[in-house]
Amino acid sequence: MAFSNNDWEFLLIGSPNDLCSLSNSRSGHYFHIYNLPDDLLDCDVDDYRMKSIYCNNETDLEIVWQIGYELISLFNGAARLRDVNFRKLEIDRLWNKEQDVEYRPNQNLIGMLGKPDLPRHQIAEQMCRTNNDDRLVFLNLATEHEDVYLLLKLFDLEPSWINNYKIMETVESLAIREELDLQICKSTRKSFTNVANNFSISGFDSRHGFKEVVKINKTAVLTLNEANIFIRDIATSYFIKKYNMLSWQGANETGASA
Repeated sequence: MAFSNNDWEFLLIGSPNDLCSLSNSRSGHYFHIYNLPDDLLDCDVDDYRMKSIYCNNETDLEIVWQIGYELISLFNGAARLRDVNFRKLEIDRLWNKEQDVEYRPNQNLIGMLGKPDLPRHQIAEQMCRTNNDDRLVFLNLATEHEDVYLLLKLFDLEPSWINNYKIMETVESLAIREELDLQICKSTRKSFTNVANNFSISGFDSRHGFKEVVKINKTAVLTLNEANIFIRDIATSYFIKKYNMLSWQGANETGASA
């Protein structure tokens, strides 16, 4: 049994609807969310918890907290890739054997979790268990694939011109490395960079500081919402072409293709 050496439970907060859906889905052992019913009331009481195989045999409190933060970050990144308005999941508390343990802050460490301590056929089985939820599929992939890891971590950041620009540069660099043609619309990209680089348009969220405006800006501009769609589309295009994620094709209809 994958959790035989694991008494760690992360108590979660977030949208009750999202947590309920996740607790009822076939989530794998990488990121397992469940709702603990109240035996006295004989009903669910929105007590949502998360366990992970990555905490098996771990006794270091600091390590366990960082594992939890990383898993939540990757899931939130995958969810924000699909829906920029997704209400992020958060860790409320960490329990061990039903007892509160001391809080540890997020160290924002960089590094993939790697393959869990499972035989290869069981890892493949975990992938199959989560194929009904793209967010969980990509969380699993991010534990072993650098490109997925980087993009999910970036999508976990709050949407802004600066963060969107980071994602665009990362996607384009990865596409060059993988020799993928994403067919990014040049005019939309120009409109995006025009705003992202221009203090007079995007203000303090600009990639550059204040400069005196010496000529009228005649390049088309995007709203931040339009920029969010453009960035999500080019990232989705990358995933479709790199990982043959055909189920994501419908999310790639606006902004990315010429």
